[in-house]
Amino acid sequence: MSLSRIRSDASADGNPPSHLWILRSSTVACETETALNGPRVRKRKPVAGRVSDKIRLRKVKASDLPTFFEHQLDPVGNRLAAITAKDPTDRAAVVAHWTKVFRDPNIVWRTVLVHGRVLWNVVFFELFGKSSVAYWFDRGVWGRGVAPRALQKFLRLVHVRPLFFRGARDDFASVRLLEKCGFTVVGRARGFAPARGKMISELILRRDAP
Repeated sequence: MSLSRIRSDASADGNPPSHLWILRSSTVACETETALNGPRVRKRKPVAGRVSDKIRLRKVKASDLPTFFEHQLDPVGNRLAAITAKDPTDRAAVVAHWTKVFRDPNIVWRTVLVHGRVLWNVVFFELFGKSSVAYWFDRGVWGRGVAPRALQKFLRLVHVRPLFFRGARDDFASVRLLEKCGFTVVGRARGFAPARGKMISELILRRDAP
């Protein structure tokens, strides 16, 4: 699985916005910067044992951000996601963008924990007047049954319908995940993918079910 997000207009600095830069919190911007510039998180190891029954969602905390930052550095995840930040290693850009969207009351962002460990994040936001969903999670839980359960839990928190998703057409795992969660393909598009350095085909999916 990989980042799956709705692509929007380029930001002022030319970088396409990433859902990973979206934070709903009352914490001041300096706390965000402190969290991001703190000790680097160690490379995440695969989670042992059955994890699908130990999934919990909570509001994102500033202390989650270093882990999120490490997750989005994964080259495999970036390749699959395709539509990512221009430079995922640019911490200054991450801080600047998160600060800009910091106080947006229309964004719902949740951390997903498995056995108490931060492994995923999922976000709801409005884009061009459409309610959209996006996510990224640690490669250590790919194929472990975490994604469908976590996304279904999140969808029960967000009651707005329809919901939309837009991502790389060849990110087959994400398409399968969304279809399991009630999304259907309703359109296609093309867009520039910074992670691949070229234009790619995209799919637009929609969910109408409660």
